[in-house]
Amino acid sequence: SAPSSSLYRKHANGASKSLLPKVMALYGKNNAPIQFEPEKQSVSESVSLPAQPVSQQKTNKRQRGGTSVTDQMIEDHVRTMIRESIAEALKMDEELIQDDQSFSEYGVDSIIAVSLIKIINTKCNITLQTTVLFDYNNVDKLVRYIIQEHKSAIIPLLQENMSAEEMKIEVQQETKLSEQNKPKLTFNRFKRKPLRMPSTVENVEPNGSFYRRVLIERPGGIDDLRVVESPVPKLKEDEVRIAVRAFSLNFGDLLCVKGLYPTMPPYPFTPGFESSGVVVEIGSSVTSVRVGDEVIIGAGEAFGGQATMITCKAKQVIPKPKSLTFEEACALPTVAITMIAAFRRAQLKKGEKILIQTATGGTGLIAVQLAKYYGAEIYATAGSQHKLEYLKKLGVPHLINYLETDFEQEIMRLTQGKGVDVVINTLSGDAIQKGLNCLAPGGRYIEIAMTALKSAKTIDLSVLSNNQTFHSVDLRKQGLENPEILRDYGNEMFQLVEKKVIQPTICKVFPFDQIKEAYRYLENRKNIGKIVVSIPDQYRYEKTTVEENNSIEKRELHSLPSMQQDSIAIIGMSGRFGKANSVHELWKYLANGTELVEEVTRWDLSDKDMYCKHGSLLEDIDQFDPLFFNISGLEATYMDPQQRIFLEEAWKALEDAGYAGSGMDGRLCGVYVGCSGGDYQHLFRDQAPPQAFWGNAGSVIPARIAYYLNLQGPAVAVDTACSSSLVAIHLACQSLWSNETEMALAGGVFIQSTPAFFAASNRAGMLSPTGHCYTFDDRADGFVPGEGVGVVVLKRLRDAIADGDHIYGVIRGSGINQDGTTNGITAPSAISQERLERHVYDTFGIHPEQIQMVEAHGTGTKLGDPIEYGALTRAFRHYTDKKGYCAIGSIKTNIGHAAAAAGVAGLIKILLAMKHRQIPP
Repeated sequence: SAPSSSLYRKHANGASKSLLPKVMALYGKNNAPIQFEPEKQSVSESVSLPAQPVSQQKTNKRQRGGTSVTDQMIEDHVRTMIRESIAEALKMDEELIQDDQSFSEYGVDSIIAVSLIKIINTKCNITLQTTVLFDYNNVDKLVRYIIQEHKSAIIPLLQENMSAEEMKIEVQQETKLSEQNKPKLTFNRFKRKPLRMPSTVENVEPNGSFYRRVLIERPGGIDDLRVVESPVPKLKEDEVRIAVRAFSLNFGDLLCVKGLYPTMPPYPFTPGFESSGVVVEIGSSVTSVRVGDEVIIGAGEAFGGQATMITCKAKQVIPKPKSLTFEEACALPTVAITMIAAFRRAQLKKGEKILIQTATGGTGLIAVQLAKYYGAEIYATAGSQHKLEYLKKLGVPHLINYLETDFEQEIMRLTQGKGVDVVINTLSGDAIQKGLNCLAPGGRYIEIAMTALKSAKTIDLSVLSNNQTFHSVDLRKQGLENPEILRDYGNEMFQLVEKKVIQPTICKVFPFDQIKEAYRYLENRKNIGKIVVSIPDQYRYEKTTVEENNSIEKRELHSLPSMQQDSIAIIGMSGRFGKANSVHELWKYLANGTELVEEVTRWDLSDKDMYCKHGSLLEDIDQFDPLFFNISGLEATYMDPQQRIFLEEAWKALEDAGYAGSGMDGRLCGVYVGCSGGDYQHLFRDQAPPQAFWGNAGSVIPARIAYYLNLQGPAVAVDTACSSSLVAIHLACQSLWSNETEMALAGGVFIQSTPAFFAASNRAGMLSPTGHCYTFDDRADGFVPGEGVGVVVLKRLRDAIADGDHIYGVIRGSGINQDGTTNGITAPSAISQERLERHVYDTFGIHPEQIQMVEAHGTGTKLGDPIEYGALTRAFRHYTDKKGYCAIGSIKTNIGHAAAAAGVAGLIKILLAMKHRQIPP
């Protein structure tokens, strides 16, 4: 056994305070696919292309340089572009694509469709809506559609390509240089010039003033949204001009961003179904409203509600109820009128059973209110426990989490196999069929999910054999065909509001300059009720001539909760990484730029499949003094080294902070450890004693120090792969902010007892064949396995200052997220990383110009490192154009990838750099 003299130290009285003003950033892993976006084009720049007469389509030949563009060439080109796009989007062999096979059979759903249509648009230099893939759902149909609608845009591409080929031939004929000395001039070496498409932006007669509006230029994502300044159009005699005060976001807006909304106007356009504001100007023939009236605006055929000013037909405007604020008024019409139409079709009667899907959304909450009004028995679904609890408070008796439970089975169980009388559906996929299966005899199924039917593979209507009916509701289409029906629904809405039967539920209000954040909040499905965007004073249209009533109080939308207004102090640390047996030894290696990677000798790695035989492993992992911790020799023998060594380092960290010993007895101190199940138990050849059971449980790793010192806070083991120790530190900060604890130990541990990790990562092709971790380096070829254990001691900053603790550094903010669906469960996402970084900066008031050093995840891979670097760059560029002021690095270049302990290793590196005021090479 190793001596334990190093495990004791007296409290350092009068320890000095160290409050360093520098802000550092630490980043862990986050996964999903790189997003490639085509070159953006100014909306104001456009040229008109001559439309081809139908009579010439079959015989047309365009001459250029002696070569003709034939219809067959056009068809072949378009077909090739589509097939290449499908192969690229689905990562499949182009030869496997059948031109008459439905896209859905290849797995093209609404998510993949957005990526696929972006690729097709880029390759063909056209702008298609994503819904085209559902209307023309195989290669043959899509080819015919593109040629019919966009032939004039395809021909110039072919002409440019043919010119390039001709130039290649001419160069080859005229030059006498050998191929060895001069590169060939080939078609692929020519960069295609972007084709400018005709703009569909309205022709305006500027009146000298401007307004701001959100703009969607092509199918894409939230990051593709733009806010542009446009001239105010001349007012026509039957129009009104409204200074917008607020507008709401609907799920349909998100579908517009992705190109999936069925009745979108042509690109580019301004989204927005409903707004509220004040009339500032009226046309000469308008008598229905006056200047100064507070109104609600419904979207016309071209949408346009997400702007600071709206010019529209007077018939699109209705008076705002005085009882509603601007924010409430714009949050009501779409959801209320949709549900009024749905309930008219449902003919719901008192005592009947109704299933309301996603009942905490805007439409869902109106449906709940109407169902209660009609006296129905409500069955409601939601996607989280938090949302179910909200519904429970509303008095909804039957609640189902549709993400965790098969709602069809649960409905049939709750109704004793009878089913429900009405289904209000907002879900897609197999939820449609399951909802149909839930219908009782005579039941009515109301479908309001806008893209669900088009994206559904098959629906079996044979279940509707007992007087059931199926209704598909698209209120926008109906309103465009018959505007009077919307006015009828609107009158009923006002009556229900006056009777207090329905009222809008607003989840969150964002200011106009945070429009993308508002969309992201909607996309993440966090909302209970509606998301609303308000127009602050500085963005309001200037022609307003009246003071509005019913304005809500100004809100600090991203102000910190009171529990998070205090930063977290790091007052102690300890760790072992590779050959470094302490953090002080680690700094010596870091300061000298020493790599702690060497050939592995702990096991025999001579197997030919083990192409990487290097690592950065701890020394003396079999050394441990059990009696110091009152552990018997038998139990210590069967303890995972991860338990033993984390226990030692946790004690050392408390020593470093000056708190080790009896003073911790009964203290509200939490322990949060990033770790995974070890492999030590695989070495047991004989029948192991009972002590081996808990001696190899990952959950016991944090419990060891808590048990030994009688700590009363939470003891939590965290396994989120490479980010485990950073997530553990994040959870520790959360516990301190919420006053769940007064102190916390946080960190991670990763130790290998067998070569299993080496073997698995070798098979996966993740390791470096050269035996080095080249982070942010063109030589990057994979990571090298490392081992480590690290622990930090945390307290609230105000408490640390009051207690005279030594402060190594301060954690000003932290955040975590997940990527959801990506191109593969191990594929990283630049979008998710950027979103998380900006969320932390905004939430905790951190400006990237304050950051002098970023310790990145940086594993040394060709895929992950560029994605991480790109996400950081875009996140920084959102706030500043300043360059050359922030260093970036990763400790993995020194110690390899320590897996569950990788994050805390990076944190300790940052703290040591701050302590020594030196950025290590």
